[in-house]
Amino acid sequence: MSVQKLYKSVRPVKAGFISRLRNLRSRVSHTMRYSRISPVSVRFIGWVDLMDGRSSINSVSSMSSIGSVNSQSFRISPVRRLAAAVFCASMLSLFPAAMWSQPASELQGPNPSAVQIKGRVINGTNGAPAAAEKLELIRPGQQMTVLHTLENPGTNFRFPPAERVAVPFLIRATYQGETYVTVIPPVAERQDEAQLVQVFDSGARDEDLNIMPGLEILNEEQGLRINLVYSVENASNPPRTYAGDQFIIRVPETAKVTGCRLAHQSSRMPAPFTCNVQDGAISVPKGFRPGSSQLTVQLEQSSREYRDPEASYPFKVVVWKPEKAKPEMENEKAVEELNIRGLGPALKVDYDGRPVVYNLPDDSFHYANPLQSDYNPVFKNATITIVSVLGVIAILFLAFSLLSSFRIQVKRNR
Repeated sequence: MSVQKLYKSVRPVKAGFISRLRNLRSRVSHTMRYSRISPVSVRFIGWVDLMDGRSSINSVSSMSSIGSVNSQSFRISPVRRLAAAVFCASMLSLFPAAMWSQPASELQGPNPSAVQIKGRVINGTNGAPAAAEKLELIRPGQQMTVLHTLENPGTNFRFPPAERVAVPFLIRATYQGETYVTVIPPVAERQDEAQLVQVFDSGARDEDLNIMPGLEILNEEQGLRINLVYSVENASNPPRTYAGDQFIIRVPETAKVTGCRLAHQSSRMPAPFTCNVQDGAISVPKGFRPGSSQLTVQLEQSSREYRDPEASYPFKVVVWKPEKAKPEMENEKAVEELNIRGLGPALKVDYDGRPVVYNLPDDSFHYANPLQSDYNPVFKNATITIVSVLGVIAILFLAFSLLSSFRIQVKRNR
């Protein structure tokens, strides 16, 4: 056989193989287009959009009709920020700190080498270089791991080398008794460049704060879980920090404080802190730096009647879960029903200086943590479960007996 005849016989097979290869490559490319966003990117994008009040909650445009209330001590910021804060509080109560712990394979660009974090500290009040009392390099995770500590580092700093991993680094600066956190994302270029850590002088006053209070009530089987959410904007000029131990939150004596968190717009990372109750009030030890912050206080109580002792605010936005467990109220001045996309039904409750009482029903509808759905039983106890299983077996046996008694036969016609 000549070479020309052999080439003609092989050519159709080769063309068919190349065609199938191209189809396979197009299907793989189509699949990869929809799988390029890693879980870390999804969580980070969702968190940023949520804190900025953008389209991921979409939502709070329906609350624009509420308006804002001005007083000498409280200038209410847009309700959009509060809706985002309430949503964040409910998510934070469900998601553990381990959400920041991701496998090293998700790092943008595999680079297992060490990195040396360096930079400078400036005073955001006057723009001059500042000398922090202490700088800490932290790796977040299930526990905050302090990698290196610099005592009195001066205005310029350089940490010892640290392993480059797939979670952000945190720089915690202590200045005039307050702490300031700077987040370094897990991107090699951002970690290698010089960091700018900003601190502020203290001295902000009460009238410099715009506060929007919110209340989220979760009707659980064991009782109520309450999230007190405060969207705080420090609008001081020049920018100064509102010092700690000045902001007071009143809580009922029947409730147990289970946690306190504070997040600032610069880091968007909630920092837990210890909050002690004394004489029915919590003195928040953390200060509010310039910009927007979100303060969350988590309470628990066995009673389904929550008496809100903090009646100094003109109104509060109230959200409850599940939706069927709408609370009944006492001592409220006025109530306006809202429907917030992404949050569901809500109420704008006006206060007249008296404590408002919220009563939630104790029926079959209770809120359960969706992250623990594998451990949520269908029935309340083992006895009811066994009786239900036996009842289902009896029904199936009875149905089989009825079908057998009819002597139904199926014949095929030839």
